[in-house]
This record gives sequence, structure tokens and C-alpha cells, in this order.
Amino acid sequence: MRERGTLRAASTLLVPVVAWAVCWALVMSTMRIWVLAVFGVGTSEPSVLLLSFLRIPAHIVEGMLLGAALVHAHSRRWIPATLVALAVLGNLVALHYEATFGELPSFSAIEYLGQFGQVMPGVQRQAPLPIFVLELVLTSAVFVLPWWLLTRESAWQSRRPVRIAAAAVAVASILTTTTILAFPGVVGPRARWSMRSPLPWFLVSANRPGDDGGSDPSPGDRYQRLQVFHGHERPFASSGAGHPLCAADERSVRRSPTGRSVIVVLLEGAGREEMRLRPGGELLMPALEAASRRGYSNHNFVANGTMSCQALPGIVSGQPPQPWGIELWRHPLARFEGLPSVLREAGYRSVYLHGGDLAFEQQRSFLRMNGFDELVEFDPEDPTPVHGWGWSDGEMFERTREWVDHHHARRGDAPFFALLATLTSHNPYEIPDTWQRRFDEERRGEFVQSFGAAKRRWDFLESLAYLDHELGLFIEWYERFERPRGTYLVVVADHAPLQDNGQALAEGRPLRFDVPLVILGPDDEVARWKLLEHRHGSQMDLPATVSGLVGLPPPPCDQGVDLLGPFWPRHRIVPAVGGRDLNEVYLWSPHGHVRMERRENRMTILGLSGTAHSAGALRATMRDYLKLFLPISRLLFDRRSYAPGGPPVTPKPGRRFHLPLPLEKLPGKH
Repeated sequence: MRERGTLRAASTLLVPVVAWAVCWALVMSTMRIWVLAVFGVGTSEPSVLLLSFLRIPAHIVEGMLLGAALVHAHSRRWIPATLVALAVLGNLVALHYEATFGELPSFSAIEYLGQFGQVMPGVQRQAPLPIFVLELVLTSAVFVLPWWLLTRESAWQSRRPVRIAAAAVAVASILTTTTILAFPGVVGPRARWSMRSPLPWFLVSANRPGDDGGSDPSPGDRYQRLQVFHGHERPFASSGAGHPLCAADERSVRRSPTGRSVIVVLLEGAGREEMRLRPGGELLMPALEAASRRGYSNHNFVANGTMSCQALPGIVSGQPPQPWGIELWRHPLARFEGLPSVLREAGYRSVYLHGGDLAFEQQRSFLRMNGFDELVEFDPEDPTPVHGWGWSDGEMFERTREWVDHHHARRGDAPFFALLATLTSHNPYEIPDTWQRRFDEERRGEFVQSFGAAKRRWDFLESLAYLDHELGLFIEWYERFERPRGTYLVVVADHAPLQDNGQALAEGRPLRFDVPLVILGPDDEVARWKLLEHRHGSQMDLPATVSGLVGLPPPPCDQGVDLLGPFWPRHRIVPAVGGRDLNEVYLWSPHGHVRMERRENRMTILGLSGTAHSAGALRATMRDYLKLFLPISRLLFDRRSYAPGGPPVTPKPGRRFHLPLPLEKLPGKH
């Protein structure tokens, strides 16, 4: 009898706990709809927003834990109250993170806590502090009434049907949440994206199991077979234990050294589609589109990933995408060697210019490790106006021109390598007041709101229009002063628009990786390049392509292929990695395009090229490639075996590298 009474008492307590949990789940799911609708970077469709209610089982599990703490709290009710407040705060932070990136924060997002100062401009624009505080206060206030009900002893709590219903809700919620976390493939990607709750997802991501990773893919010829898949006619992998994909001897060169300079412009968040987009009937980026018609424009060029930190190892070091982690987030950094080091040995002077703080994601250390002589970056002591994350694109294009002029004034015709990374087209899309807006309120149409995803979409397009205008002025300067010197101009982007990929993640659609690659140079060379615009390439090919232009060998550990070289493989495979959790691997070949979800072991064919290659043959080829690519990538990631050498030399905190003279005193300014 005593045991039966204890069981009945426990079941009675279950009723208010589950009631509290259901209230918690409904409020949190409703808040998700609000945050995505108002602050989401993509245009959230109503059907996507309503899927937020699929998150109710996971939130019920969270709410049961909180409710149990409230029930068992007696005199010290401030302890569970604080716990509830922290839980509300954590969920709201996760929701705003999801609205920005299209994914819940994983364990690796802790990396950003140490860089909060650099992240703040984007955070404040995406989620203004007063609105965030109001969300926090109102959400917490909603739970006052259920808390009061929770502490009351009401007759309805002891009724048998109510106890059975509460137990059924609790069991169903626990089973559903456990199943989704343990077997993510049981539902479609669209539903899975909505069913994951922040806290369980964060904890699971801290100890995410690997699949087919970590084992040494011996025998050694597998390293060379991977390089054959990547398009190397003569694979150079040495299979050494320390850095198996690096060449033991200097790699071949397709032409004699030219001594010509190279300028690379890295566009922030501009896809190849945007280059020809016509919102309102006019080209969004007419300068870039015109340059693509005059010069070489690759039609099959893709980004390494969906974030800038995935692009840099490819663009600077010639590395393929890494599906097991973000290298720029790791402490200490793995050793890399890049194109600037090779150019330095040939007498080149190199510079990297960026309007933001390069301490973010350890960019400063990475760039110095790869051989850049100078870094020009945001300086908080400089009175130049700040827009969003740093200095505007117009300011940085001007500083690039002045750096080049100063280089010629000091070193004459000595070659240089300059890489400028733009910034204004990154959220929060703040443009100088002097810019005459193309998409004002009247031209945006009836669907424009004063806030929310629709407005951010137009703000993003406006930032691309501004970027293109400044790029057009820069190209005019290049055509007038640098092209006659034989300088090459390369325009590429770091990733496709974050807005589109955020919405694709929400809807379970394939991600975008299309980015422009435009190269301008002497007319006789451009005419030959035009015949090569169909080649499949990615950001990891940029260093090898630039090396080919200037007649120097690529770095020994560079895995890319010269897109303008005389040899081209018939069956090359180009990889890309997507999603915040890096679960999706995309592969392109002349025969087709596939999407591989690693943990689900699910491959989807996104396109077939031609009729001679069947879907079955394409799947078999891509799986053969992944049997090499995934374990070798894991080996490099775990052992930090990208390049020989010791740990990188990290500049002291706060140290920056500037032009040797004030900008206004530079000679030869055009």
C-alpha cells in the first residue's frame, strides 16, 4: 500500500511538471516563429515557420527538467527561477544564431565567445539589444502564471485520466527526441532542421561520432589516387608520415617566370547568380558582369564551403574543403604554406587588405604563416568611419590603389601580389551615407516591410550594388594603370549568399556554392582563356592558377590544379562542404553533381551531364572518391599534417601591420 501511495504521489507530481513543460514548449516554439520571421536572413515561408511546432517534443523534455526543479524547490525558489531565466536566455541566443546562420549553434560555436568584440556589429544589427531584452522579459513573464499553477494543489492534478495523459505526453516526447538525435535519417531534412532543440543539439555536437574517419588509408598509393581524382596528371603525394599529400621535389612549371604582378579581389558573399541578377529589370552587378564578358569567366567554379573561414585555406593555401572541422577555429593553428611564400622567394612583395579586424578567426596568424609581408586591416585608433564590421569597400579599394602606387614609387616594376577582401556585403550591410540607394522604399514593391527578412534581402542586394560600383571604379583604374604593366586582375568570391543558404537549410534544399571567377589580363591571353571557361574548378585551384600565370611552381602541398593550364583531366571531381555542422559534402564532375549527407550515408544525385553516364555509374564513382577523401581528410585534420614545419609564429595580440607612410602622403596617387 505504501508503494502504491508513493507511485500515485509521483504520478500526481508528473501532471504539473508536464503541464509546465507543454507551456514551455508552446512558448519556445512560438518565439522561434517570431525570431525567424523578423530576424531571419532568408525569406521565411509560412510553411517553414509553422514547422517550428515540430520542436515541441524536444522542448517538452527541456520543460520537464525545469518543471521538476520548480516542483522540488521549497524555500529557495530563486534557484530554479534563475535556471529558468538562463534557459530562456540560452534559447533566445540560439534562435537568433539560427536566424542568422540557418543552423543551431554547435559546440564549436564556443570559439566565438572569445571574439565577441569582433562579432558585436553584426549581432547588434541582426538582433538590436532593446528588442532582445524585450523578448527576454516578455518570455520570462509568460511563465509566471504556469509557475503559480504549478505550486497549487488542485483536484484536477490527481485525476486518473489527467495522470495517464501526462505520462503519455512525457513518454512520447522523450522517445521522439531520442529517436531524432540518435537516428537523424528517420525524417526528412526539412523536418529534422525544425525538430532539433538548442540544448540537446549543442550537447550532442560536443561528442559527434565520426564515420570512416581517423584510420590511415594505407597503402600509400591511395594518396596519389586521391590526387588523380582531383585532376593531377602526375600525382606528387610523397605518402610521408608527416605530410603525405606534399611533394618531395619542386613541382613542374608550365611557363617561364613572367615577373608579372597579380591583384586578387575577394568578394564577400556574392554568388555567380547575383552577377547576372536583374532586380527591378536592371543588372545588379553590371561592372562584374561586363568584366566577365571581357575576360575569362569560369562557368563551373564553386566555393570550398558556405563560410569565409572555409574559403581562406583554399584561396591562399590550395587546400580542398575540410569536412571534419574548421581549421581557423582550432588552437593552435595547424601548419599551412601558401602562395605568398612561393612568391616571396621569387622577389614578390605581398599584401592582404581587409576592412575588418583580422584577429577574428585567427586570420592574422593564418595569413602571416602563409607568407604575406604586410597586412592592412581595421584599426580602432584610425578615425576612418566604421560601417558594420569595419571600413567600407570604397575605403579599402582606395587603400589598395594607394598601396600599389606606393609600391611602384619605392620598388619600380618589381612584382607584387595584393589580395583585397571586401566586407560591406556582409550582414549588417551598412553602406556609407554618400551612396545613392538604388532600391529605395518606392522601388522595393508592396512586399517590403520596415523590418524582417524582406528588408534584409533588399539591404543585401543594395550592398552588392554598392560593392559592384566600387569594383567598377577599381577595374577602370586597373585598365588604365595596371593592365598596361602586364598585371593580372582576379575577381573571386568567398561563398554564395548566406541568405540563400540559410533558407536552403531551413527547407532541406541543396546549398549553393556557385561563385564567380573572373580573370583580366592581356588580350592575347584572354582570347585563349575563353576556350577554357567550362572547366570544373574550385577555390583550391586559385593558387595553382595564379602560379601558372606568373610562371612559378605552386607550393609543395598545394592540391589545386591550374585552370588555365594546357592539360585538363577528363574525369575530375571537385568537392565542397556545406552546413554549419559540415555534414553535407557536394561533388561535381563532368558526368554529374551529387549531394552526400555523411552521417545518414545518403547520396542524392542533383544532376546528370550527358546520356552516356548512368546514375548508377555516377554513384559508384563518387563513393569510390569518398572512400579516399573522407578518411584522408580526417587524417590530415587529426594529425595537422597539411604542411611540414613547426607551429606557426603568432603575432602578439593587438599587433597590426600598416602601410609604411600615411595614405595622404603616398606619392603617385592617381
